[in-house]
Amino acid sequence: MRRLLPVVALSLLGVTGPFNQAADGTPTHSTSRVQSWECPKDVQDGRYLSSWRTGGKQFKGTCVGGLFDGEWKAWHDNGQKRWEATFANGLLTGRVKAWHDNGEKWSVVDYVDGKRHGDYGVWTDEGQRIAWGQYVEDKKVGCWQKKYSNGEMRLKGAYNNAGEKAGKWFYWDEQGNRRKEINGSDAEDECLIMFGPAL
Repeated sequence: MRRLLPVVALSLLGVTGPFNQAADGTPTHSTSRVQSWECPKDVQDGRYLSSWRTGGKQFKGTCVGGLFDGEWKAWHDNGQKRWEATFANGLLTGRVKAWHDNGEKWSVVDYVDGKRHGDYGVWTDEGQRIAWGQYVEDKKVGCWQKKYSNGEMRLKGAYNNAGEKAGKWFYWDEQGNRRKEINGSDAEDECLIMFGPAL
Protein backbone atom coordinates (compact mmCIF):
# COMPACT_ATOMS: atom_id res chain seq x y z
CA MET A 1 0.00 0.00 0.00
CA ARG A 2 1.28 3.49 -0.85
CA ARG A 3 0.57 6.77 0.90
CA LEU A 4 1.08 10.32 -0.34
CA LEU A 5 3.12 12.93 1.52
CA PRO A 6 0.21 14.81 3.18
CA VAL A 7 -1.02 11.52 4.66
CA VAL A 8 2.39 10.57 6.07
CA ALA A 9 2.65 13.95 7.74
CA LEU A 10 -0.64 13.40 9.51
CA SER A 11 0.07 9.71 10.05
CA LEU A 12 3.28 10.24 11.94
CA LEU A 13 1.49 12.85 14.01
CA GLY A 14 -1.18 10.42 15.17
CA VAL A 15 -4.05 11.79 13.07
CA THR A 16 -4.64 9.22 10.31
CA GLY A 17 -2.98 6.39 8.41
CA PRO A 18 -1.07 3.69 10.26
CA PHE A 19 -0.78 5.89 13.34
CA ASN A 20 -4.00 6.99 15.04
CA GLN A 21 -4.79 8.78 18.25
CA ALA A 22 -6.80 7.19 21.05
CA ALA A 23 -9.38 9.18 23.00
CA ASP A 24 -6.81 9.76 25.75
CA GLY A 25 -4.37 11.26 23.25
CA THR A 26 -1.97 8.34 23.07
CA PRO A 27 -0.91 7.31 19.57
CA THR A 28 -2.00 3.86 18.47
CA HIS A 29 -1.24 1.82 15.39
CA SER A 30 -4.41 0.80 13.59
CA THR A 31 -3.12 -1.75 11.11
CA SER A 32 -0.51 -4.47 10.88
CA ARG A 33 -0.15 -3.99 7.11
CA VAL A 34 3.26 -2.78 6.00
CA GLN A 35 2.98 0.80 4.74
CA SER A 36 5.01 2.07 1.80
CA TRP A 37 5.36 5.87 1.76
CA GLU A 38 5.21 7.57 -1.63
CA CYS A 39 6.71 10.95 -2.52
CA PRO A 40 4.73 13.71 -4.22
CA LYS A 41 4.28 13.09 -7.96
CA ASP A 42 6.53 16.05 -8.89
CA VAL A 43 9.48 14.75 -6.80
CA GLN A 44 10.34 11.20 -7.82
CA ASP A 45 14.08 11.49 -7.10
CA GLY A 46 15.97 14.03 -5.04
CA ARG A 47 15.44 16.22 -2.00
CA TYR A 48 12.01 17.30 -0.89
CA LEU A 49 11.57 20.50 1.11
CA SER A 50 8.38 22.27 2.08
CA SER A 51 7.61 25.27 4.25
CA TRP A 52 4.77 26.57 6.35
CA ARG A 53 3.00 29.68 5.03
CA THR A 54 4.92 31.62 7.67
CA GLY A 55 8.20 30.57 6.00
CA GLY A 56 9.39 28.04 8.58
CA LYS A 57 10.40 24.51 7.60
CA GLN A 58 7.61 21.93 7.43
CA PHE A 59 9.13 18.77 5.84
CA LYS A 60 12.56 17.72 4.66
CA GLY A 61 13.59 14.40 3.13
CA THR A 62 14.78 12.49 0.09
CA CYS A 63 12.85 10.62 -2.58
CA VAL A 64 14.32 7.68 -4.49
CA GLY A 65 12.26 6.01 -7.18
CA GLY A 66 9.17 7.86 -5.96
CA LEU A 67 9.48 6.54 -2.38
CA PHE A 68 10.65 8.08 0.87
CA ASP A 69 14.27 7.11 1.50
CA GLY A 70 16.75 8.03 4.21
CA GLU A 71 16.06 10.49 7.00
CA TRP A 72 12.87 12.57 6.97
CA LYS A 73 12.03 15.36 9.40
CA ALA A 74 8.97 17.51 10.06
CA TRP A 75 8.46 20.64 12.14
CA HIS A 76 5.51 22.23 13.91
CA ASP A 77 4.48 25.64 12.60
CA ASN A 78 6.15 27.20 15.67
CA GLY A 79 9.55 25.81 14.58
CA GLN A 80 9.75 22.94 17.09
CA LYS A 81 10.67 19.57 15.62
CA ARG A 82 7.53 17.46 15.06
CA TRP A 83 8.95 14.06 14.07
CA GLU A 84 11.93 12.34 12.52
CA ALA A 85 11.99 8.96 10.83
CA THR A 86 14.22 6.89 8.58
CA PHE A 87 12.88 5.12 5.50
CA ALA A 88 14.36 2.44 3.25
CA ASN A 89 12.58 2.04 -0.09
CA GLY A 90 9.46 3.67 1.34
CA LEU A 91 9.36 1.56 4.51
CA LEU A 92 9.89 2.86 8.04
CA THR A 93 13.05 1.49 9.58
CA GLY A 94 14.77 2.32 12.85
CA ARG A 95 13.45 4.58 15.58
CA VAL A 96 10.61 6.99 14.79
CA LYS A 97 10.53 9.90 17.25
CA ALA A 98 7.85 12.55 17.64
CA TRP A 99 7.62 15.69 19.79
CA HIS A 100 4.81 17.87 21.10
CA ASP A 101 4.74 21.47 19.85
CA ASN A 102 6.34 22.58 23.14
CA GLY A 103 9.43 20.43 22.41
CA GLU A 104 8.61 17.63 24.88
CA LYS A 105 9.00 14.06 23.63
CA TRP A 106 5.66 12.61 22.43
CA SER A 107 6.40 9.11 21.14
CA VAL A 108 9.08 6.59 20.23
CA VAL A 109 8.41 3.56 18.05
CA ASP A 110 11.03 1.20 16.58
CA TYR A 111 10.53 -0.24 13.08
CA VAL A 112 12.15 -2.94 10.93
CA ASP A 113 11.09 -3.20 7.28
CA GLY A 114 7.91 -1.21 7.86
CA LYS A 115 6.79 -3.22 10.90
CA ARG A 116 6.88 -2.16 14.52
CA HIS A 117 9.70 -4.11 16.12
CA GLY A 118 11.28 -2.98 19.38
CA ASP A 119 10.51 -0.32 21.96
CA TYR A 120 7.31 1.72 22.10
CA GLY A 121 6.68 4.70 24.37
CA VAL A 122 4.34 7.68 24.69
CA TRP A 123 4.69 10.85 26.82
CA THR A 124 2.39 13.74 27.72
CA ASP A 125 3.26 17.28 26.69
CA GLU A 126 4.52 17.72 30.25
CA GLY A 127 7.10 14.93 29.84
CA GLN A 128 5.34 12.18 31.79
CA ARG A 129 5.58 8.71 30.25
CA ILE A 130 2.05 7.29 29.89
CA ALA A 131 2.53 4.15 27.77
CA TRP A 132 5.32 1.69 27.10
CA GLY A 133 5.94 -1.80 25.81
CA GLN A 134 7.58 -3.70 22.99
CA TYR A 135 6.68 -5.07 19.58
CA VAL A 136 8.05 -8.05 17.67
CA GLU A 137 7.05 -8.35 14.01
CA ASP A 138 4.20 -5.85 14.53
CA LYS A 139 2.76 -7.76 17.53
CA LYS A 140 2.69 -6.51 21.10
CA VAL A 141 4.84 -8.82 23.25
CA GLY A 142 5.98 -8.91 26.85
CA CYS A 143 5.01 -6.41 29.50
CA TRP A 144 2.88 -3.34 28.68
CA GLN A 145 1.72 -0.46 30.82
CA LYS A 146 -0.45 2.60 30.26
CA LYS A 147 -1.16 5.51 32.57
CA TYR A 148 -3.79 8.23 32.53
CA SER A 149 -2.54 11.75 31.81
CA ASN A 150 -2.91 12.50 35.55
CA GLY A 151 -0.22 9.87 36.26
CA GLU A 152 -2.52 7.18 37.67
CA MET A 153 -2.01 3.65 36.34
CA ARG A 154 -4.53 2.69 33.64
CA LEU A 155 -3.56 -0.89 32.76
CA LYS A 156 -0.76 -3.39 33.21
CA GLY A 157 -0.27 -6.82 31.68
CA ALA A 158 1.66 -9.02 29.29
CA TYR A 159 1.31 -10.33 25.77
CA ASN A 160 2.62 -13.73 24.69
CA ASN A 161 4.71 -14.24 21.54
CA ALA A 162 1.53 -14.57 19.46
CA GLY A 163 0.47 -11.06 20.52
CA GLU A 164 -2.35 -12.32 22.77
CA LYS A 165 -2.99 -11.13 26.31
CA ALA A 166 -1.34 -13.53 28.75
CA GLY A 167 -1.45 -13.95 32.50
CA LYS A 168 -3.23 -11.42 34.68
CA TRP A 169 -4.21 -7.99 33.38
CA PHE A 170 -5.02 -5.22 35.80
CA TYR A 171 -7.14 -2.13 35.08
CA TRP A 172 -7.62 1.05 37.16
CA ASP A 173 -9.88 4.10 36.97
CA GLU A 174 -8.51 7.66 36.80
CA GLN A 175 -8.57 7.96 40.59
CA GLY A 176 -6.26 4.95 41.01
CA ASN A 177 -8.92 2.44 42.09
CA ARG A 178 -8.54 -1.02 40.61
CA ARG A 179 -11.56 -1.65 38.37
CA LYS A 180 -10.99 -5.19 37.20
CA GLU A 181 -8.61 -8.06 36.75
CA ILE A 182 -8.68 -10.31 33.70
CA ASN A 183 -6.89 -13.58 33.08
CA GLY A 184 -5.27 -13.83 29.66
CA SER A 185 -4.59 -16.98 27.64
CA ASP A 186 -1.62 -18.14 29.75
CA ALA A 187 -1.51 -18.72 33.47
CA GLU A 188 1.82 -16.98 34.10
CA ASP A 189 1.87 -13.62 35.88
CA GLU A 190 4.72 -11.97 33.99
CA CYS A 191 4.15 -8.32 34.77
CA LEU A 192 3.22 -7.83 38.38
CA ILE A 193 6.20 -5.48 38.81
CA MET A 194 7.42 -3.52 35.82
CA PHE A 195 9.72 -0.59 35.23
CA GLY A 196 9.44 -0.37 31.42
CA PRO A 197 12.15 -0.03 28.80
CA ALA A 198 14.54 2.89 29.03
CA LEU A 199 13.57 4.95 25.98
